[in-house]
Amino acid sequence: MFTIININHLIIMKKLLLLASFAFVFGSCSSDLDQVKSTNEMSVNQKGVSVNVYENDEVKNLDYESIGILHNEGLDFLYSNLVSVPNTFPNLVEFNGPGNFVRDYTLEFINTSAFANSELQYDNFLEILNEVGYTNEEYNSSTSDDYSNKLNDLTQGAFTSPAAQNMFDFVETQFQKYSESESFTVNDFEANLRPKEAELNALLDNGSITQIEYVSLRSVIVTAIYSLHYWDANYINWIAMAGEGSSYTVLSNVPIISKDTFAGVGKADVRGAIYGSIRGFLMAGPGGLISGAGGGALGGSAAKIVINIIKR
Repeated sequence: MFTIININHLIIMKKLLLLASFAFVFGSCSSDLDQVKSTNEMSVNQKGVSVNVYENDEVKNLDYESIGILHNEGLDFLYSNLVSVPNTFPNLVEFNGPGNFVRDYTLEFINTSAFANSELQYDNFLEILNEVGYTNEEYNSSTSDDYSNKLNDLTQGAFTSPAAQNMFDFVETQFQKYSESESFTVNDFEANLRPKEAELNALLDNGSITQIEYVSLRSVIVTAIYSLHYWDANYINWIAMAGEGSSYTVLSNVPIISKDTFAGVGKADVRGAIYGSIRGFLMAGPGGLISGAGGGALGGSAAKIVINIIKR
């Protein structure tokens, strides 16, 4: 079960009240915490908050690696449940609708994993997944590119300082290198990104980036690495799961087992992590950002894989 408000959580809530008073809020100047936590009152481009309310060491020493671990474990959970019965994947999607399918299976994993002990509660995860996923109606009228554009819009303006934007651009460049070069491997991708974690520490300490930009970028780097390793090894298994005997078929019968495809899913995972880490951080402080990032990355990943490999 998800944690109920306790003494530590009350302390975090007090800090969040201070953060909320300095945050940019859509359509209102109120610092009411409920508005800060509301999806309708808050979007990612509002998170360039210039006030740091936690100690830098507190946000630097969080277990960011667990974001990637939970992301990959969650995908394995979805896959193992779907392949346990023949045609489960196409039949469930067709019966329940792809939007509900992605959300419900992701929530099931969240409720039975380390996520369940998070500072975030069930409704918080549901809000994040509803934002990084898509409704059944959106799915029926969307392409894979449309979903990518939705995630781009959702995270537009997340980084307001030049140093943070430059770091995110570097990550995007590494995805591009992986897509375009056969000799550029997943291990090369990781080797280029790992040193950036130490660079982010320095940027935070010298005030070049905010704490929210820092936690989001740390989430981005870990998610990117774990995601690309996962899809490079497992994408073909998910494709095979589409199966026959339903109205869902592999998109246009075109080759989609490619490095460019892996990178595309990885970018969706990263944008889910951006949104989830920022939302989690504002909802529950440092304890919420890890789970928020992991949940957002998993939700974005599951949504992207479904819309990538099947279509009416």
